[in-house]
Amino acid sequence: MAEYSEEQRKQLQDLLGKWRSKLRLDQWIVRVQWDRLPDSGEGTVLEIQPVEGRQFANLRVGTFFEQTQSQAENAACHEMFHLGFNQMDVVVEQMLEQLSPQMRELLRTLYHEQVERIVDWLALITAPMDELR
Repeated sequence: MAEYSEEQRKQLQDLLGKWRSKLRLDQWIVRVQWDRLPDSGEGTVLEIQPVEGRQFANLRVGTFFEQTQSQAENAACHEMFHLGFNQMDVVVEQMLEQLSPQMRELLRTLYHEQVERIVDWLALITAPMDELR
């Protein structure tokens, strides 16, 4: 388990609370899992995993504490937007289950790529990164 200071923990919890509130997602409970994500080579900053059928999600920490303040803000906002898409994700997943395995995997990949692009865009216009202004 990675060791994070109380200040770091508070920083992340405060940003998550801020964006849950701003995006009207207060009904969601987000539990931070403080064990650091394994390095995937993709530089994952944060990763949220909603629990099916509940308004509860686990959030894993990647390179969050290596980011600038505006990048960290954007990352927290980005993950909260994923919660807003959760019900659509569930419905799409149910529809995909009706397809052949090959078509299911193709469409699942395409769907997730598009959702990620939309969430990136929404987070960027909502919590701009200084580096991109």
